[in-house]
Amino acid sequence: HVKLLNSPAELRDIYLGADEDRVVQITLTVPQPISRAGLAAIFNLEVVQLVDAQIVGGVAYEVSVRGEDTDTDGDGIPDVSDPDDDNDGVPDGSDPNPLISDLPIPNIACATGLPYIFRAGLRDAAAFPTDPVFRGYCLSTAYPDAYWKEFDDIRSSAVFGMSFLGLPPGIAKGEFSFSARPLKSGSEENSIGMAIIPPCATPAFAWASLIGDLPEAGGDWSSNALTRFDLDLRALPPRPNFTSNLLAKLNADHALDLYVQRESLLDWMEMRLWTCPAAVFAHGLPHRAIGQAVLTNGPLGELFITQTTPGGGDGAYTHLGRAEGWSLETGMLDASTLPSGAYLQCMSAGSAGGDGNRLLGLARVEDVGTELGARFDFSVLQSPRYSLLVLSNEVVVAFLTNRIGLAATFPSPLSPTFRDTGGVAGADPASDGFRLSLHLGSLVTIQLPSTGTVTGNELVAWPEMGAERLVLDYRQGVFLTVNSVPSPAITAERAHSLGHEASALGQTTIHPSGAFLLLSNLGTNGTDGVRLHWEDALAGGGITFAELRDHPAQDRWVNTTGSWAQVRSIGELSPGAPQTLSQARITLVSTQSSLPYLVTADGSSMGAATGRISVWSNAVEVAAVTLGSASIEARTSAPWRELRRGASSERLTMEFTPGTLFQVGLQQVLGDALRVDWQGGSAPVAQREFELLSSGLLEMAVGAVCEKGSGGCAPMALEAGYNSDGDVVIHWGGCGYRLQAAESLESPVAWQNLSSSSPVVIPPTMSFRIFRLICE
Repeated sequence: HVKLLNSPAELRDIYLGADEDRVVQITLTVPQPISRAGLAAIFNLEVVQLVDAQIVGGVAYEVSVRGEDTDTDGDGIPDVSDPDDDNDGVPDGSDPNPLISDLPIPNIACATGLPYIFRAGLRDAAAFPTDPVFRGYCLSTAYPDAYWKEFDDIRSSAVFGMSFLGLPPGIAKGEFSFSARPLKSGSEENSIGMAIIPPCATPAFAWASLIGDLPEAGGDWSSNALTRFDLDLRALPPRPNFTSNLLAKLNADHALDLYVQRESLLDWMEMRLWTCPAAVFAHGLPHRAIGQAVLTNGPLGELFITQTTPGGGDGAYTHLGRAEGWSLETGMLDASTLPSGAYLQCMSAGSAGGDGNRLLGLARVEDVGTELGARFDFSVLQSPRYSLLVLSNEVVVAFLTNRIGLAATFPSPLSPTFRDTGGVAGADPASDGFRLSLHLGSLVTIQLPSTGTVTGNELVAWPEMGAERLVLDYRQGVFLTVNSVPSPAITAERAHSLGHEASALGQTTIHPSGAFLLLSNLGTNGTDGVRLHWEDALAGGGITFAELRDHPAQDRWVNTTGSWAQVRSIGELSPGAPQTLSQARITLVSTQSSLPYLVTADGSSMGAATGRISVWSNAVEVAAVTLGSASIEARTSAPWRELRRGASSERLTMEFTPGTLFQVGLQQVLGDALRVDWQGGSAPVAQREFELLSSGLLEMAVGAVCEKGSGGCAPMALEAGYNSDGDVVIHWGGCGYRLQAAESLESPVAWQNLSSSSPVVIPPTMSFRIFRLICE
């Protein structure tokens, strides 16, 4: 045994005699947890053979050491203090593979109910602009010099890679689908590789296949149209030297990496996983029990957690996909009915630096005698101390630093709401810093240890990490664990996506997917959808529809007559009285007509007496009709792409693909927008929510949710690229902007209005050379 105290370090001169063979076993032991979070240490170990001082052979290894925030099995216990890191019942000290579960694959017979859905890329027929991908640590390490592409990317000089992290344990059934097409010659040899076998630096895949050998390719992969492929992860097409069942590896890794060679375009990927026991859905999100807990649905949508045991190891885990944050509301807590030491806590889990299953910090409400107390802990980020804000109805009443342990005490009973927001651990909340907060409901007297008392209703804490910063990729879930709290309940949950909190409506399941929010399990009774909560009550804004689908085998909305999507704006005409402000609906009324969609809108809730509907093309009004009521309608050849309203106006704007055919009254014209102006009503004083509902649709995806306050539009990047036809395509994020173009910058510049809806195709016949965005 040799202890090496420096890095780099060398152990030299293990001499070999002539023709001597010797087995050299090297064990690398790290006796203490790494002092930083995550994959903080990579050890490169080389064994070199020399003859007469000349290197003649050798082998190199890469060993990654995980830090204190890692939770391999997803049980909410950091690996450094977990006696069974893979949760297979074999203690780590006697487990030959302590990080790989030895449990058998669950029986497929128990794979019932709704699946976990992991989606990447929009189902948009490979339309430009490109959709972002996410690559985990292992995939990036496997190909450090790769030139990567995104979804819908037509470059044949770049390879494609995608990582799905945070997969649930106990996977009994898995389906994987993707849509692709070849780009150029050489695509015949393109293959897809799934599930990297470590070490990451020398990648091999558990399963791989030429794309042309998959059944849907029809024996060729050279000039195919966009093609959908469906794979059973338990029974993949057999290939020599590869496994056909990936479930054991998925259950061990809690991740899936994919790699596709350069001459193929990827439109989207989707993985659906069923577990044993099945996920319990509540508030549109899948849950699994932790420890000995049993999860059941309540009559009002609650999720009850029963049969918990003392010790704090039981509870529920909420799967979030790729969310920006979360909020979770529990039932009432009363210190007078709780035993001493009882608590209820939330621990956030996510990905940072491409490394999933990382614990980020916890917030706890606990019994401290006659009152309740709040405690925050970020020690998994190597940050024992935190800063604390106390708010009273969103107004700061106290700011404390260098805190540790108990944050405050306050009277009970109360129903706490836990919240996790922000994208950078160690940064100030004003700079998108990661923080955990605890909302207490009504105003109460808050005792701050060693400081005094204030009146407030919210505590906000964030880790003090000095100059260290940890950029968080996304939140993959939250652990709610309890100790001696009888039958706690999760009464409400929201996923933070696209900069806003989203609440599922009806039977909808919501799946935050990074750049968009996917809505599934939509029914036909008109009560399914999502409610998006406004951050600034004085802001106007809009919502962008990235997908509207009504058939499992198609990526469009063209099949189900009578199906519809609706947006309802909720706000206040007088302070403190939320109500419907306006609503708009688009319905597929015919599958044969050149104008298959009917748009209706109603502003009577605001007291409007009449309405005016107009068609616009490149910011120029081309048709209009004034109606004698607040209900208006129009026919269109395509579904809407965006809907927005002003903060204090009675105007509703709906954006469509340029060149859409409209009919208002008896007029038929081409355009890119409908504008509705109501007269005679009251202007709203606050905007609170957008409610998106549907009937008869299979899935919807929200691509953006935008707010526009009195300060105007936020800075926005304008980007350009090419579509598959070679046309220039210009796109931008957000909403509330208009693209303008000019032929030159010679004075006077003749700016011309183009579309307000991104992206915009610039055909070769246009002579524009200069483009800009303006804030509408």
